[in-house]
Amino acid sequence: MTLTGDLRQRNCTTLFTEIHTSHSDKYYLRIENQGFKSTATCDPLQIHVRDSAWRPSVQISGSLREQQTVVISCSALTPCPDAPPVLSWSLQQTPAHSLLPNPDGTFNSIIQQSLLLSEEHHGLELLCSAWYPVRGGHKAAKTTMTLTVDHSPKHTTVLVEGNTSVSLTLSCSSRAWPPDLSFSWFRLSPQGPQRVHEGDLYTINHTSPGRYFCQAKNQVGDQNSTVLTLGVPQSLLVPLVASVPQSLLVPLVASVPQSLLFPSVASVPQSLLVPLVASVPQSLLVPLVASVPQSLLFPLVASIPQSFLVPLVASIPQSFLVPLVASIHQSFLVPLVASIPQSLLVPLVASVPQSLLVPLVASIPQSLLVPLVASIPQSLLVPLVASIPQSLLVPLVASNLQSLLVPLVASNLQSLLVPLVASIPQSLLVPLVASIPQSL
Repeated sequence: MTLTGDLRQRNCTTLFTEIHTSHSDKYYLRIENQGFKSTATCDPLQIHVRDSAWRPSVQISGSLREQQTVVISCSALTPCPDAPPVLSWSLQQTPAHSLLPNPDGTFNSIIQQSLLLSEEHHGLELLCSAWYPVRGGHKAAKTTMTLTVDHSPKHTTVLVEGNTSVSLTLSCSSRAWPPDLSFSWFRLSPQGPQRVHEGDLYTINHTSPGRYFCQAKNQVGDQNSTVLTLGVPQSLLVPLVASVPQSLLVPLVASVPQSLLFPSVASVPQSLLVPLVASVPQSLLVPLVASVPQSLLFPLVASIPQSFLVPLVASIPQSFLVPLVASIHQSFLVPLVASIPQSLLVPLVASVPQSLLVPLVASIPQSLLVPLVASIPQSLLVPLVASIPQSLLVPLVASNLQSLLVPLVASNLQSLLVPLVASIPQSLLVPLVASIPQSL
């Protein structure tokens, strides 16, 4: 213990070194000058020496709500301003320390940081540590605080809870704080979203297909789930189409808005597309195709999954394939064939029953046959001819030779004639040439 102050300046500052818990006691100021002695018994000083560090304090100023900026402070008592504690916390960075005086003459060390709150900060644990220097090392103490941030619903999702032969039950879930949520269900219509139900569970009859979403809401805000498209189940779709009166099916398809026709076809499960087409009465298939606006025919065909185009054509009754092709407007037949992906053209032709290939080609108007052949990419014409069964190649050429061979040779397809002839099997070349009329 050393008196460092100057008594002549009324300064009695005393320095305690190597202080221990045993130094905890009541102290008096005593002055001795030769024979004069005086003790200030009326004004003692109580000193309590701690064996542990002071716990820091964490405080937050501002509203704990998403999109709000708050100031987070960590402070610790500083009994010795010349050797303040070192403060640190679990945030990304530790700002500079400040030393603030208290009304009672003591000091506090403090660090502060601004934070823009979001739902990701909800549940975040703040850890503030204070490291007090002592001889031979340090003593540390820490304080933790968990943030509770009010935020609107997040991660709103729809799940299928139950599925029966009659209905489908959907559930809506979300994460928010406060967790007191309300749920609403909406169905999309041409007029906009329409509220159809309240509550986290919603049961929909299979006969009410459409596009649905749920909305979760609390006192902070709301959030919509992604849109869920519900179709008619496989066990009901085919008989449902078959139940529509024949006199209504064609105008019913024609009444579908253009903006809905493509996604409606694309939404049909691939496993149902073939039997669905097969369920259309034979007497309606031709007029049904003819009712599709010409401007929609190409994108409608393009919307059919590639893996199903071949079996879809194969599912059409043989007696309807020829008139069905013939029903397509002449000005659209060539670009329609050109719109078919190259990888599908050969297997698509191969899927046509052998007994129909000759009359099918014969049904194409003569004025379209040459441009139709010309529309086929050069890289596919040779394998396309090679894919035709050998038993059909001779009668196929013989049935169309007069209207096709002369203009074909005269057209700009001369560069294909040599490889095209070379692709014909040797066993067919002689009878094929023999099938050419003498007049040609």
